[in-house]
Amino acid sequence: QTDTVLREALPMIEGNDVLMSGATLNLGFANLRMGEKSNNSAQIQAAYSFFRQCSGIKGPNQGMAANNVKVLAAKYRGLK
Repeated sequence: QTDTVLREALPMIEGNDVLMSGATLNLGFANLRMGEKSNNSAQIQAAYSFFRQCSGIKGPNQGMAANNVKVLAAKYRGLK
């Protein structure tokens, strides 16, 4: 449910780095949790993509997101 709500909000908060940073970080965590629980590689890829997006937004979530990108890249080979 978190995934759906936050994805729907993205177009409305585009341009607001504070909100986009929080939303993309939380989307990353939500997709990672769901992907690992169900062994769904598409959701893990989505998590990686959201963390990458968040890591490119200056702010308090940037470092955590960048670290998550590194961790996922090491744990799951083939992420793009």
